[in-house]
Amino acid sequence: MFELKYIYGVYANIKSYTVKEEIHTLDTRLAHFLNNGLKTVIYSVVDEKGYALYESKMREMNRPIYNFLGKSPLKHAVKHAHALGLNSWVQVNPFKVSKRDVEAHTKYLIRDKDNNALIERAGEQVNYFLSTAYEEVSEIAFKTISEILEDCEADGIILEESLGYPKISAYDFSEGAYMNFARFLREKYNVSFFLWPNDVLEGKKYHDHYLEWKNTMMRETMEYIRMSVRERFGNIPIAILTQRDKDYRGIEAHLREAAKRRLFDYLLKDFVNEYNLKEISSTLRKIFNMLKETSILIVSIIGYSGRSLEKKYIWDEALKEALVGGSNGIILFDDENIYRDNAWENIRILL
Repeated sequence: MFELKYIYGVYANIKSYTVKEEIHTLDTRLAHFLNNGLKTVIYSVVDEKGYALYESKMREMNRPIYNFLGKSPLKHAVKHAHALGLNSWVQVNPFKVSKRDVEAHTKYLIRDKDNNALIERAGEQVNYFLSTAYEEVSEIAFKTISEILEDCEADGIILEESLGYPKISAYDFSEGAYMNFARFLREKYNVSFFLWPNDVLEGKKYHDHYLEWKNTMMRETMEYIRMSVRERFGNIPIAILTQRDKDYRGIEAHLREAAKRRLFDYLLKDFVNEYNLKEISSTLRKIFNMLKETSILIVSIIGYSGRSLEKKYIWDEALKEALVGGSNGIILFDDENIYRDNAWENIRILL
Protein backbone atom coordinates (compact mmCIF):
# COMPACT_ATOMS: atom_id res chain seq x y z
CA MET A 1 0.00 0.00 0.00
CA PHE A 2 1.35 3.44 0.94
CA GLU A 3 2.33 2.63 4.53
CA LEU A 4 6.09 3.13 4.22
CA LYS A 5 7.72 6.48 3.74
CA TYR A 6 8.34 7.29 0.08
CA ILE A 7 6.89 4.17 -1.50
CA TYR A 8 6.13 5.39 -4.98
CA GLY A 9 3.21 4.67 -7.24
CA VAL A 10 2.15 5.49 -10.78
CA TYR A 11 -1.13 6.37 -12.46
CA ALA A 12 -1.33 3.96 -15.38
CA ASN A 13 -2.04 5.62 -18.71
CA ILE A 14 -5.63 4.71 -19.57
CA LYS A 15 -4.67 3.77 -23.16
CA SER A 16 -2.56 0.95 -21.77
CA TYR A 17 -5.61 -1.21 -21.39
CA THR A 18 -8.28 0.26 -23.67
CA VAL A 19 -6.45 0.07 -27.00
CA LYS A 20 -5.68 -3.36 -28.45
CA GLU A 21 -2.17 -2.42 -29.53
CA GLU A 22 -1.34 -1.14 -26.06
CA ILE A 23 -2.84 -4.11 -24.23
CA HIS A 24 -0.13 -6.30 -25.73
CA THR A 25 2.51 -4.05 -24.15
CA LEU A 26 0.89 -4.02 -20.68
CA ASP A 27 3.15 -6.66 -19.14
CA THR A 28 6.25 -4.86 -20.40
CA ARG A 29 5.08 -1.56 -18.93
CA LEU A 30 4.14 -3.12 -15.60
CA ALA A 31 7.50 -4.88 -15.39
CA HIS A 32 9.16 -1.54 -16.05
CA PHE A 33 7.29 -0.01 -13.10
CA LEU A 34 8.38 -2.87 -10.85
CA ASN A 35 12.00 -2.72 -11.98
CA ASN A 36 12.05 0.99 -11.14
CA GLY A 37 11.09 0.31 -7.55
CA LEU A 38 7.39 1.13 -7.82
CA LYS A 39 4.93 -0.72 -5.63
CA THR A 40 1.52 0.58 -6.63
CA VAL A 41 -0.37 1.07 -9.90
CA ILE A 42 -3.56 3.14 -10.00
CA TYR A 43 -6.22 2.64 -12.65
CA SER A 44 -9.24 4.66 -13.69
CA VAL A 45 -12.46 2.63 -13.91
CA VAL A 46 -13.83 4.43 -16.98
CA ASP A 47 -12.24 5.18 -20.34
CA GLU A 48 -11.92 8.55 -22.05
CA LYS A 49 -15.44 8.21 -23.46
CA GLY A 50 -17.03 7.35 -20.12
CA TYR A 51 -17.51 3.62 -20.76
CA ALA A 52 -17.12 1.34 -17.75
CA LEU A 53 -13.91 -0.71 -17.85
CA TYR A 54 -15.34 -3.22 -15.39
CA GLU A 55 -18.20 -5.68 -15.71
CA SER A 56 -21.27 -3.59 -14.93
CA LYS A 57 -25.05 -3.74 -14.98
CA MET A 58 -25.36 -0.07 -14.01
CA ARG A 59 -23.05 1.52 -16.59
CA GLU A 60 -22.55 0.92 -20.29
CA MET A 61 -19.35 -1.06 -20.82
CA ASN A 62 -16.50 -0.91 -23.30
CA ARG A 63 -17.81 -3.99 -25.12
CA PRO A 64 -15.28 -4.30 -27.98
CA ILE A 65 -12.32 -4.52 -25.59
CA TYR A 66 -14.28 -6.75 -23.20
CA ASN A 67 -15.03 -9.16 -26.05
CA PHE A 68 -11.43 -9.00 -27.24
CA LEU A 69 -10.04 -9.90 -23.81
CA GLY A 70 -12.80 -12.24 -22.67
CA LYS A 71 -12.90 -10.22 -19.44
CA SER A 72 -13.05 -6.57 -18.43
CA PRO A 73 -9.98 -4.40 -19.15
CA LEU A 74 -9.77 -3.56 -15.45
CA LYS A 75 -9.75 -7.20 -14.38
CA HIS A 76 -7.11 -7.94 -17.02
CA ALA A 77 -4.86 -5.11 -15.84
CA VAL A 78 -5.21 -5.86 -12.12
CA LYS A 79 -4.56 -9.56 -12.64
CA HIS A 80 -1.36 -8.87 -14.57
CA ALA A 81 -0.15 -6.32 -12.02
CA HIS A 82 -0.74 -8.76 -9.16
CA ALA A 83 1.16 -11.46 -11.02
CA LEU A 84 4.20 -9.16 -10.87
CA GLY A 85 3.68 -8.26 -7.21
CA LEU A 86 2.32 -4.74 -7.80
CA ASN A 87 -0.54 -3.39 -5.71
CA SER A 88 -3.48 -2.25 -7.83
CA TRP A 89 -5.73 0.62 -6.75
CA VAL A 90 -8.78 1.91 -8.58
CA GLN A 91 -10.00 5.51 -8.79
CA VAL A 92 -13.75 6.06 -9.02
CA ASN A 93 -16.25 8.86 -8.67
CA PRO A 94 -19.41 6.83 -7.98
CA PHE A 95 -21.51 10.00 -8.20
CA LYS A 96 -20.48 10.84 -11.76
CA VAL A 97 -22.82 9.51 -14.47
CA SER A 98 -22.16 9.72 -18.21
CA LYS A 99 -24.82 11.06 -20.55
CA ARG A 100 -25.55 7.58 -21.93
CA ASP A 101 -26.34 6.27 -18.42
CA VAL A 102 -28.15 9.27 -16.95
CA GLU A 103 -31.76 8.40 -17.83
CA ALA A 104 -32.15 5.93 -14.96
CA HIS A 105 -30.87 8.51 -12.47
CA THR A 106 -32.61 11.73 -13.56
CA LYS A 107 -34.49 12.04 -10.27
CA TYR A 108 -31.27 12.17 -8.24
CA LEU A 109 -29.20 14.73 -10.18
CA ILE A 110 -27.58 17.84 -8.72
CA ARG A 111 -29.34 20.91 -10.07
CA ASP A 112 -28.66 24.64 -10.15
CA LYS A 113 -30.93 27.39 -8.81
CA ASP A 114 -32.95 27.28 -12.05
CA ASN A 115 -33.47 23.50 -11.73
CA ASN A 116 -31.09 22.68 -14.58
CA ALA A 117 -29.01 19.55 -14.10
CA LEU A 118 -25.32 20.38 -13.63
CA ILE A 119 -23.08 18.94 -16.30
CA GLU A 120 -19.34 18.61 -16.76
CA ARG A 121 -17.89 18.61 -20.27
CA ALA A 122 -14.57 16.95 -21.08
CA GLY A 123 -14.04 16.93 -24.83
CA GLU A 124 -16.97 15.03 -26.30
CA GLN A 125 -17.81 13.47 -22.94
CA VAL A 126 -20.71 14.88 -20.89
CA ASN A 127 -21.14 13.85 -17.24
CA TYR A 128 -23.88 14.45 -14.69
CA PHE A 129 -23.63 14.21 -10.90
CA LEU A 130 -25.79 12.43 -8.33
CA SER A 131 -26.87 14.39 -5.26
CA THR A 132 -26.06 13.00 -1.83
CA ALA A 133 -29.17 14.80 -0.57
CA TYR A 134 -31.14 11.73 -1.65
CA GLU A 135 -30.80 8.72 0.63
CA GLU A 136 -30.93 6.36 -2.35
CA VAL A 137 -27.74 7.84 -3.80
CA SER A 138 -25.51 6.41 -1.08
CA GLU A 139 -26.70 2.93 -2.04
CA ILE A 140 -26.27 3.67 -5.76
CA ALA A 141 -22.70 4.79 -5.06
CA PHE A 142 -21.98 1.66 -3.04
CA LYS A 143 -23.42 -0.55 -5.80
CA THR A 144 -21.07 1.11 -8.28
CA ILE A 145 -18.08 0.41 -6.03
CA SER A 146 -19.34 -3.13 -5.41
CA GLU A 147 -19.44 -3.88 -9.13
CA ILE A 148 -15.82 -2.80 -9.42
CA LEU A 149 -14.62 -4.83 -6.43
CA GLU A 150 -16.59 -7.88 -7.56
CA ASP A 151 -15.01 -7.67 -11.00
CA CYS A 152 -11.39 -7.19 -9.94
CA GLU A 153 -9.39 -7.76 -6.76
CA ALA A 154 -8.41 -4.15 -6.17
CA ASP A 155 -6.10 -3.45 -3.22
CA GLY A 156 -7.55 -0.01 -2.51
CA ILE A 157 -10.12 2.58 -3.59
CA ILE A 158 -9.54 6.24 -4.41
CA LEU A 159 -12.60 8.49 -4.19
CA GLU A 160 -12.72 12.02 -5.50
CA GLU A 161 -13.12 14.38 -2.57
CA SER A 162 -16.12 16.12 -4.17
CA LEU A 163 -18.44 13.27 -3.08
CA GLY A 164 -21.50 14.51 -4.88
CA TYR A 165 -20.44 18.15 -5.16
CA PRO A 166 -18.49 18.60 -8.40
CA LYS A 167 -15.82 21.26 -8.68
CA ILE A 168 -18.01 23.09 -11.20
CA SER A 169 -20.35 24.09 -8.36
CA ALA A 170 -20.34 24.10 -4.56
CA TYR A 171 -24.14 24.13 -4.49
CA ASP A 172 -26.98 21.70 -5.01
CA PHE A 173 -30.45 23.17 -5.41
CA SER A 174 -32.31 20.00 -6.31
CA GLU A 175 -35.66 19.18 -4.72
CA GLY A 176 -33.92 16.63 -2.52
CA ALA A 177 -31.44 19.25 -1.33
CA TYR A 178 -34.25 21.64 -0.45
CA MET A 179 -36.18 19.04 1.53
CA ASN A 180 -33.10 17.75 3.32
CA PHE A 181 -31.70 21.21 4.11
CA ALA A 182 -35.11 22.40 5.37
CA ARG A 183 -35.27 19.43 7.75
CA PHE A 184 -31.71 20.18 8.91
CA LEU A 185 -32.62 23.82 9.70
CA ARG A 186 -35.82 22.81 11.45
CA GLU A 187 -34.22 20.14 13.63
CA LYS A 188 -30.96 21.90 14.52
CA TYR A 189 -31.78 25.62 14.43
CA ASN A 190 -35.58 25.64 14.83
CA VAL A 191 -35.94 27.51 11.54
CA SER A 192 -39.19 26.77 9.74
CA PHE A 193 -39.11 29.42 6.97
CA PHE A 194 -36.40 30.61 4.60
CA LEU A 195 -36.17 31.71 0.97
CA TRP A 196 -34.72 29.07 -1.33
CA PRO A 197 -32.22 29.47 -2.90
CA ASN A 198 -31.83 33.22 -2.23
CA ASP A 199 -30.99 32.94 1.48
CA VAL A 200 -28.28 30.38 0.77
CA LEU A 201 -26.69 32.48 -1.96
CA GLU A 202 -27.04 35.89 -0.32
CA GLY A 203 -27.27 35.47 3.45
CA LYS A 204 -24.15 34.67 5.46
CA LYS A 205 -26.06 32.86 8.21
CA TYR A 206 -27.89 30.57 5.83
CA HIS A 207 -24.82 30.13 3.67
CA ASP A 208 -22.87 28.94 6.72
CA HIS A 209 -25.73 26.63 7.66
CA TYR A 210 -25.75 25.31 4.11
CA LEU A 211 -22.01 24.51 4.26
CA GLU A 212 -22.53 22.79 7.60
CA TRP A 213 -25.38 20.73 6.16
CA LYS A 214 -23.40 19.90 3.01
CA ASN A 215 -20.40 18.73 5.02
CA THR A 216 -22.66 16.63 7.23
CA MET A 217 -24.16 14.97 4.15
CA MET A 218 -20.72 14.30 2.72
CA ARG A 219 -19.50 12.70 5.95
CA GLU A 220 -22.61 10.55 6.27
CA THR A 221 -22.22 9.38 2.68
CA MET A 222 -18.54 8.63 3.18
CA GLU A 223 -19.31 6.77 6.39
CA TYR A 224 -21.98 4.69 4.65
CA ILE A 225 -19.58 3.77 1.84
CA ARG A 226 -16.80 2.94 4.30
CA MET A 227 -19.02 0.79 6.49
CA SER A 228 -20.64 -0.99 3.53
CA VAL A 229 -17.33 -1.74 1.83
CA ARG A 230 -15.90 -3.10 5.08
CA GLU A 231 -18.93 -5.32 5.75
CA ARG A 232 -18.94 -6.80 2.26
CA PHE A 233 -15.31 -6.77 1.16
CA GLY A 234 -13.21 -6.48 4.32
CA ASN A 235 -10.73 -3.79 5.29
CA ILE A 236 -9.96 -2.36 1.87
CA PRO A 237 -8.21 1.00 2.35
CA ILE A 238 -9.88 4.12 1.02
CA ALA A 239 -8.11 7.27 -0.13
CA ILE A 240 -9.58 10.71 -0.83
CA LEU A 241 -8.21 12.59 -3.83
CA THR A 242 -8.14 16.37 -3.60
CA GLN A 243 -9.22 18.07 -6.79
CA ARG A 244 -7.30 20.83 -8.52
CA ASP A 245 -8.88 24.26 -8.69
CA LYS A 246 -11.15 23.29 -5.78
CA ASP A 247 -12.82 25.84 -3.55
CA TYR A 248 -11.96 24.61 -0.06
CA ARG A 249 -13.81 27.27 1.88
CA GLY A 250 -15.91 25.64 4.55
CA ILE A 251 -14.67 22.13 3.86
CA GLU A 252 -11.93 21.91 6.49
CA ALA A 253 -14.48 21.07 9.20
CA HIS A 254 -15.74 18.19 7.08
CA LEU A 255 -12.26 16.79 6.48
CA ARG A 256 -11.24 17.24 10.11
CA GLU A 257 -14.26 15.27 11.32
CA ALA A 258 -13.89 12.63 8.62
CA ALA A 259 -10.22 12.17 9.53
CA LYS A 260 -10.97 11.84 13.25
CA ARG A 261 -13.54 9.15 12.49
CA ARG A 262 -11.08 7.38 10.15
CA LEU A 263 -13.48 7.56 7.23
CA PHE A 264 -10.48 7.46 4.89
CA ASP A 265 -6.93 6.16 5.27
CA TYR A 266 -5.03 8.43 2.89
CA LEU A 267 -5.29 11.91 1.45
CA LEU A 268 -3.87 12.27 -2.05
CA LYS A 269 -2.64 15.78 -2.80
CA ASP A 270 -2.92 16.64 -6.48
CA PHE A 271 -0.19 18.83 -7.99
CA VAL A 272 0.07 18.92 -11.76
CA ASN A 273 1.81 22.09 -12.85
CA GLU A 274 3.30 25.30 -11.57
CA TYR A 275 -0.04 27.10 -11.66
CA ASN A 276 -1.66 24.48 -9.43
CA LEU A 277 1.13 24.76 -6.89
CA LYS A 278 0.86 28.54 -6.73
CA GLU A 279 -2.87 28.30 -6.30
CA ILE A 280 -2.71 26.07 -3.21
CA SER A 281 -4.59 28.17 -0.72
CA SER A 282 -3.66 28.78 2.90
CA THR A 283 -6.85 26.88 3.75
CA LEU A 284 -5.66 23.82 1.86
CA ARG A 285 -2.25 23.93 3.54
CA LYS A 286 -4.03 24.22 6.87
CA ILE A 287 -6.03 21.10 6.00
CA PHE A 288 -2.90 19.12 5.16
CA ASN A 289 -1.25 20.10 8.45
CA MET A 290 -4.42 19.29 10.34
CA LEU A 291 -4.66 15.83 8.76
CA LYS A 292 -1.09 14.98 9.68
CA GLU A 293 -2.08 15.44 13.32
CA THR A 294 -4.76 12.74 12.90
CA SER A 295 -2.25 10.19 11.54
CA ILE A 296 -3.89 10.23 8.10
CA LEU A 297 -1.16 9.45 5.59
CA ILE A 298 -0.64 11.97 2.79
CA VAL A 299 0.56 11.06 -0.69
CA SER A 300 1.44 13.65 -3.34
CA ILE A 301 0.40 13.09 -6.94
CA ILE A 302 2.60 14.99 -9.37
CA GLY A 303 1.91 15.43 -13.06
CA TYR A 304 4.93 15.05 -15.32
CA SER A 305 5.62 16.78 -18.60
CA GLY A 306 8.36 16.66 -21.18
CA ARG A 307 8.35 20.45 -21.53
CA SER A 308 11.49 22.01 -20.07
CA LEU A 309 9.67 24.59 -17.96
CA GLU A 310 7.44 21.91 -16.48
CA LYS A 311 10.41 19.67 -15.72
CA LYS A 312 12.12 22.53 -13.92
CA TYR A 313 8.97 22.97 -11.86
CA ILE A 314 8.92 19.26 -10.98
CA TRP A 315 12.44 19.23 -9.59
CA ASP A 316 12.58 22.74 -8.10
CA GLU A 317 9.09 23.16 -6.70
CA ALA A 318 6.67 20.21 -6.68
CA LEU A 319 8.99 17.62 -5.15
CA LYS A 320 10.24 20.13 -2.60
CA GLU A 321 6.64 20.96 -1.66
CA ALA A 322 5.78 17.28 -1.37
CA LEU A 323 8.77 16.39 0.77
CA VAL A 324 8.72 19.45 3.02
CA GLY A 325 4.95 19.09 3.34
CA GLY A 326 5.35 15.71 4.97
CA SER A 327 4.01 13.45 2.24
CA ASN A 328 4.36 9.74 2.91
CA GLY A 329 4.74 8.95 -0.77
CA ILE A 330 4.92 10.33 -4.27
CA ILE A 331 2.96 9.26 -7.33
CA LEU A 332 3.67 10.33 -10.91
CA PHE A 333 1.31 10.13 -13.84
CA ASP A 334 2.43 7.49 -16.34
CA ASP A 335 3.95 9.28 -19.30
CA GLU A 336 6.61 8.36 -21.82
CA ASN A 337 8.68 11.27 -20.52
CA ILE A 338 9.05 9.45 -17.21
CA TYR A 339 11.12 6.80 -18.96
CA ARG A 340 12.98 9.11 -21.33
CA ASP A 341 14.05 11.43 -18.53
CA ASN A 342 14.72 8.68 -16.00
CA ALA A 343 12.41 10.50 -13.60
CA TRP A 344 12.28 7.85 -10.89
CA GLU A 345 16.05 7.71 -10.60
CA ASN A 346 16.10 11.49 -10.20
CA ILE A 347 13.57 11.25 -7.38
CA ARG A 348 15.69 8.64 -5.62
CA ILE A 349 18.70 10.96 -5.76
CA LEU A 350 16.67 13.81 -4.25
CA LEU A 351 15.52 11.57 -1.43
